[in-house]
Amino acid sequence: MNNYIEMSGKTILEAVEKAKEMLGLDYDELEHEVLEEAKKGFLGFGARDAKVLVWKKGFDVKKAMADEKKKAENAVERTEKTAKFIEEPKPKEKPEVRTAPAADTKKETKKEIKETKKEVKKTEKSEYKQEKKAEKAERAEKAERTEVRRPTFREEPAETTGAETADDKTEKAPINIDKAAKDAEVFLSEVFSAMNLGKVAIEKKDERRNQLYLDITGDDMGVIIGKRGQTLDSLQYLTNLVVNKGSGPYISVHLDTRDYRKKRKETLENLARNLAKKAKHLRRDQPLEPMNPYERRIIHSTLQNDRYVTTYSVGEEPYRHVVISPKYK
Repeated sequence: MNNYIEMSGKTILEAVEKAKEMLGLDYDELEHEVLEEAKKGFLGFGARDAKVLVWKKGFDVKKAMADEKKKAENAVERTEKTAKFIEEPKPKEKPEVRTAPAADTKKETKKEIKETKKEVKKTEKSEYKQEKKAEKAERAEKAERTEVRRPTFREEPAETTGAETADDKTEKAPINIDKAAKDAEVFLSEVFSAMNLGKVAIEKKDERRNQLYLDITGDDMGVIIGKRGQTLDSLQYLTNLVVNKGSGPYISVHLDTRDYRKKRKETLENLARNLAKKAKHLRRDQPLEPMNPYERRIIHSTLQNDRYVTTYSVGEEPYRHVVISPKYK
């Protein structure tokens, strides 16, 4: 990786920003020098971009530039000597001395051109494969984000041959949220009693047609939450089974305690942003820990509009996890 670079831009700030991205460093790791100020010109004529020299803090950029200049001068000098040697006629009595270097030079030049073409072709082929692979992963991730997941325990309505469809019957069937809340409270109370959790309060926090939100409060809620919310998710799954064991309309039950769901969502959003910044600066993929589909969608949703990184999931359940990848490596 280069430790310094010259960059142009419409403004000094734009030029420094471009150089920062190319070097993969933060502002506090850089130093810069203005080589040319931007010039607007008159009526579009004589306009000129700003030009800056940006280098990594602590790096001796003057010495590096001097060394490169010296190398360039030596290369030019060698080229001139070679050209002069080829162009100048040699004495007739020694024709072999005159023709041998030219032949060797042509052979070496042809060999270098052939190797260069081969490397270019190989690089283009590799880049094409990477682009196709990235497009395929992006399409798969897009499908996963927009996928509407149904609980596996929900029964599908039977087919009807009359004028009235199953959906019409569901619309006309009454939705008894109060009964669902009561059934959920009885079931959870029995579970907590078997777990010897002592006094635990269960109250209805919100309801929306076929959505029921219950809040659990007590002394030892850490046991109910479990590692990364796994116990709470399991209790929610079992409660949905109990509430929807009949043939009535499906009611989705959501369990929460001490605003765990909200806090977990904020934690995942902050984690996504921090790892996206790390992936952008280091230009390396950042894999996350295995998560359930709901938490993976939070990561995807948080970074879907980030122009520097992309996200995709890999692995099989229950070890499927999100990878945050920089778009420009």
